[in-house]
Amino acid sequence: MNSLRTVFIIVFSALVTLLVVFFLISNWSLLREDFTLSLWDYGFSFSVISALVAGMLIASAVPCLYFSFHYFKVKGQLRKSVKQERNTQIGGHSWKQVAGLLANGAVEKAAAKMKKLDTGSHPHHKFIQAEVYMEQGKYEEVIQLLEPGFAKEPMPEEGFLIAEAYEQTGNSERAKYTLETLVLRHPDSAIHALLMLVEDAVEAEEWAEALKWAESCKKNQSQPNVDLDEVIIGAQYELLKAEEKDQSNFKKYLSKVSRFIKNNPSFTPAYVLQCDTMAEYGQHSKALNRLEKAYDATLHPVFLRKTVNLCLEKEQPDEAIRLMKQFSMKKNDLLAEFELGKLYFKLSMFDDARSVLSPLTDKFTNPHLVYYYLALAEKKCQHDAQAFEYMKSAFIGDGSERIQTGAYFCAYCAHILNTWHDRCSECGSWGTIQLNLQLIEQNETQNPPLSHS
Repeated sequence: MNSLRTVFIIVFSALVTLLVVFFLISNWSLLREDFTLSLWDYGFSFSVISALVAGMLIASAVPCLYFSFHYFKVKGQLRKSVKQERNTQIGGHSWKQVAGLLANGAVEKAAAKMKKLDTGSHPHHKFIQAEVYMEQGKYEEVIQLLEPGFAKEPMPEEGFLIAEAYEQTGNSERAKYTLETLVLRHPDSAIHALLMLVEDAVEAEEWAEALKWAESCKKNQSQPNVDLDEVIIGAQYELLKAEEKDQSNFKKYLSKVSRFIKNNPSFTPAYVLQCDTMAEYGQHSKALNRLEKAYDATLHPVFLRKTVNLCLEKEQPDEAIRLMKQFSMKKNDLLAEFELGKLYFKLSMFDDARSVLSPLTDKFTNPHLVYYYLALAEKKCQHDAQAFEYMKSAFIGDGSERIQTGAYFCAYCAHILNTWHDRCSECGSWGTIQLNLQLIEQNETQNPPLSHS
């Protein structure tokens, strides 16, 4: 509207000026003769000239006055805007300072400064205020502050903060809905939202959801993501493990497990699942054969223990001894020799246990576990002095802290577990549980700690 008004004034002034100039030029000879006469006798000509000149001056002055007025008006508005911006952005108690304090971890100082400021309708100010509330644990205030604006126009930063606030209040469904909204409305920010959805689904052990979001996230990423690949494989495994099976369909189920192993040959838990399923449905010979192949493929000690346990369950100790000897001789395998020594101890063959375990004390970097079983074997043979010496070697440091015998640990986060699991309960990684030869498993034996007699 203002631009149209400006054009009209300029055109009007130009037309008036042109008319005056045209009149003067066309009547210049007459006017020049009139000037030689008395102004009193020919006052009319003078009046006409004066009127024309005045009109031309007015026509020129109108746009000048208009533009001067418009300039000072705009300048005043700009000065007012700058003053307001200075008061809110770079003043003594500015939002910029609040954000800086928050970034440095000074939450209480940021909150104190924030109370002196007017939040107004600026979305960035509201977001900073919501971040302060988030750090203070005021999750409901975060939701109340950001939810109305997010409902009208979902923005990524606000959405992530709202989703986190919902998670903290225990409303996982609403958090999930918020992230799904971001995925639909802001595909460019979908990766972050999808990763949060994957994380939430894994934490809740909703494997179908985790698999769906992880695969969707992988499609949207240009570079490989090892963590996403792990989630996809792990979720597929968990869904496979949860499938119902019985005598009528377990062969079909085993075929699915075999395909999974073929696609993921280094995924140890799948081999365990396959062998357990075979043993559960009476295929013990196949299970033992599969355990042997699985150990050859992965060299994971869990397959040695499962082989021993399966043979003992079927009351076949000689078969267990044969297999452990076979494993140890095939590749000069120290772990297989250690399992053989433990097996001899379980079968009360203490002299055999001592003969197998004694050479291993020089072959392991930290043979605490070996010393522990040697001490137990010597005690059973009533060699108390030697048993005491071995037991001292099975302690950590100055002997004030007792080690747990036979425990496992997570190779990813170093979390300690008493028994083998397919997934770490601490970090959630699959297939990372390893035997720690520095530790001893309490449930391996009922023998109490030895004392010097």
